[in-house]
Amino acid sequence: MRNVVCTVLLWIAGGIIAFAANDPRLEKAEQAYKSGDYYKAIDQYESLFKAGHYSASLFYNAGNAHFRAGQLGQAILYYERAAQLRPSDPDIRHNLQVANSRIVEPVDALPSFFLLRWWRGLAGVFLPDTWALLGLILLCTSAAGGISWQWGKSRPQRKWGFIVGIVAAVLCLLPFSLAAYRAALLKNSGYAIVVKRTLPLLRAPESASEITTLHEGTKVQLLDNINQWQKVELPNGEVGWLEKRGIIEI
Repeated sequence: MRNVVCTVLLWIAGGIIAFAANDPRLEKAEQAYKSGDYYKAIDQYESLFKAGHYSASLFYNAGNAHFRAGQLGQAILYYERAAQLRPSDPDIRHNLQVANSRIVEPVDALPSFFLLRWWRGLAGVFLPDTWALLGLILLCTSAAGGISWQWGKSRPQRKWGFIVGIVAAVLCLLPFSLAAYRAALLKNSGYAIVVKRTLPLLRAPESASEITTLHEGTKVQLLDNINQWQKVELPNGEVGWLEKRGIIEI
């Protein structure tokens, strides 16, 4: 429990999501996009990212610029990054769906376990700091209940203090767990996007035995790596090796 709370508090203190709304590069990127100079807009967005500025809106706009420039893999990459921060945003979800529909020979995904889908969906409702705040509120409520139980002036007051204290103490574990889980996903999603037009999936590193050919925009789960090779799992459950230079982690 202490480790979870410390992780969440460090997340809040660190503030990994930063965005300089007044940065002139943002205005240049927006102007370039509006004028149809998508490559210039991409350069400005990349400059902002290198400077440590991130937000769902910034990732979303970068995805739009890459999509307009015909760079499907990069577009999906940035839409996925935007969705990591705001998974319920309808515009992000729509553009990601449109981009995914443009993938050549998409890989059909196996249905995931419903409890995992529920947990991921619940974690995506709020950012880690919001979940952590809810956990702290419940923790304080639990402490208040404990005080009322110990020093309440009447029996009913002490009884309800005990009940509230126990219930709030148990419930606070949920938002703290969701905060830690969401923070871990934002730090390392465990997935990557194919950014080359085509990329062979091999049975082993540097093997001549090819399982299939993946196309730009395909999402893969990262499993292991050896030198310049990455072991991945496809949405359909197939496992193989890809060259690292052909993928970018979300």
